[in-house]
Amino acid sequence: MKKTTSGFTIVELLIVIVTIGVIASIAIVAYNGIQTRAQNTRLLSAFDTYEKALRQYKALNGNYPAYTPPGSELYACLGTSFPATADFALDKCYVYNGTNYATKSTQVNTALLTVLSGLPDTSSYVLHLSSGGDTYHLRGIHYLSGGLSASLMYYIQGNQTCGRGTPTPMTIGSTTFTMCSLDII
Repeated sequence: MKKTTSGFTIVELLIVIVTIGVIASIAIVAYNGIQTRAQNTRLLSAFDTYEKALRQYKALNGNYPAYTPPGSELYACLGTSFPATADFALDKCYVYNGTNYATKSTQVNTALLTVLSGLPDTSSYVLHLSSGGDTYHLRGIHYLSGGLSASLMYYIQGNQTCGRGTPTPMTIGSTTFTMCSLDII
């Protein structure tokens, strides 16, 4: 009587498992890249909305919305939702070594709402950087105004081209990022 066995050898099973692992790792890397691009696209769309709103506001009022920063802060965070997190106090979007350099401005937001029906939310776009003892936490789009001119800034991970604005590649510690800034005159 002839004895038959069916099934796979251990080598065949290992080859299948390794192949599935390689395909899964490629898919994960591709998915993460897609997420980053989608997040950058949302940020760029909000950036365009704010730029157009600022230009429209200036056309109607002769100046860009005024911003008087509190204390040592330099910039306004554009948008209405900047919740407190482990890295950010409520309504803050730029923190360096525990010091706030940008805060949400009701003054600027109210001015922009005269030309927009709603403000885009960019608070979920967050970048954390550290080197030595220095730490930076950045989120959203930052605004600086001098009356007849204004600047918008945002930050993206890696050495990338900016969808809008002038790129300034920077490295803090082992993290490379790009500051994108646009002067509106």
